[in-house]
Amino acid sequence: MLASMSIAIVGGTGDEGFGLALRLARAGRDIIIGSRSDEKGRAAAARANDALPGLDTPVRGMANEQAVADSDLVFVTVPFAGQADTYRSIKDSLKPDAVLCDTTTPLATAVGGRPWQVLTPWAGSAAEQAKALLPKGIRLVSGFHTVGAEPLQDLDRPLAGDVLLCGDDA
Repeated sequence: MLASMSIAIVGGTGDEGFGLALRLARAGRDIIIGSRSDEKGRAAAARANDALPGLDTPVRGMANEQAVADSDLVFVTVPFAGQADTYRSIKDSLKPDAVLCDTTTPLATAVGGRPWQVLTPWAGSAAEQAKALLPKGIRLVSGFHTVGAEPLQDLDRPLAGDVLLCGDDA
């Protein structure tokens, strides 16, 4: 089923999202890079297609709202400082049965702190904060917090290790 799904990467113009887009597109998935601006989404998709010549399904780019409306699986790969605004902007465009994977890590850098300090969001965790901002029925998974942008974008090296995922839809 995953092979036939459209996968949106909200924040796909950033390092983590772009790396996920590259890896998933190379694996043969239908990828849509979302951005706050349609133009930036299209530019990132063009970069991905240049990096991955010969794809059966070229990477597409568009504004976040359209990207999620066209997708069954959505990755949100934005910094913690932008998480709430991002969810507010896409929540009405999500398919009612979408699966959403939030990669947000609440690091103190979002508020001028050190990158190794973790914040405690008002809802308890970044995933719980995301869940509070989403419409009922959206299935939320939190993960990819231990997978860095640099290894994702280095297509010459295989990824090694496990990806931890957590959700409440068993």
